[in-house]
Amino acid sequence: MFNPTYRHVAAELSPEEEKDGIKILEASYRNHSTSQLLKILSEEFPLCLHSDLSELLYRFLRTKPTAVYPIPQKRPLDDDPANTAIVQQQSKNSFQIHNARNFPGIAPLVQNTKLPNYILETTNPLTKKKRIDDTEDPELNLSSKWTQEETDKLCSYLNEHQGRKNWISCARSVRTKSSAQCKAKFNNMRAQDLTRTTFDI
Repeated sequence: MFNPTYRHVAAELSPEEEKDGIKILEASYRNHSTSQLLKILSEEFPLCLHSDLSELLYRFLRTKPTAVYPIPQKRPLDDDPANTAIVQQQSKNSFQIHNARNFPGIAPLVQNTKLPNYILETTNPLTKKKRIDDTEDPELNLSSKWTQEETDKLCSYLNEHQGRKNWISCARSVRTKSSAQCKAKFNNMRAQDLTRTTFDI
């Protein structure tokens, strides 16, 4: 901004100052934005009128071609299996790093260990599948079929906790199913009870 203390001594640009300003602009216009160039001119010529500096910059930039940036092209699909394998490995590594950043306390446990069921709670199905694949827990039964023992554990939990259900703690008590599966089983059991019940109208 123009310094108000110099307002009474501000002068127009002389022809020599214009030549010097053009030399300065030639040296630095490729690396700076328009506002930065105007600031450089203001610092070089603090006693000149701001309008003269703006006009000098405008005249200078009109003589220069505008930069034309190439349109980014989509990368063509690579049919080479070696390159495809490299890309797949890189994406797998970045996925593992992403998980390690998001779950720093869990990441060391993921390889070759059993994880408690609540670790599998996530809204992203790919992340969930990845965590399930990494744990390789034989006790984890994420298939849709429920054993009688799992159903009994679910029923005992539901009998203990009346009212609003906490499905994550329910999954912890069942130990071999996720919270979504426990909720789905509960809803299916309720639906079966409704179909078996006859209503007197």
